[in-house]
Amino acid sequence: MTPVWPWPLKELALEMHKANAGSEELLAKLRGAGASPIQCVGLLHEIYGMPLQDAKRVLHESEAWQDQRAIWDRLHEDIEQALVDKHREGEETD
Repeated sequence: MTPVWPWPLKELALEMHKANAGSEELLAKLRGAGASPIQCVGLLHEIYGMPLQDAKRVLHESEAWQDQRAIWDRLHEDIEQALVDKHREGEETD
C-alpha cells in the first residue's frame, strides 16, 4: 500500500526533485514546512527513489535534523539495552 502524504509536503518534494535539489536541501525545506522525520524518510523513498535504509541514514546524518541526532542515538541505545536486559532475564528463568 502506498502511503498518502499531506499534499503540500508531497508537492514540495516533487517540485524540489524536478529542480534537481539535493536531499539536504529537500530535508531542510520539508522540516521547515512541518514534516516529521517519518514523512521525510517516506518522501525521500517515494520521490527520490532511495531505499528506506538509505533514506533513514541520510535523514540521520543531515544538517537539517542534526539537533535531533543525539536524541535518536540515545533512543536506539536504550532500545538495545532493553533488549539485552530482556534476553538476560529470560536466561535467568531457564
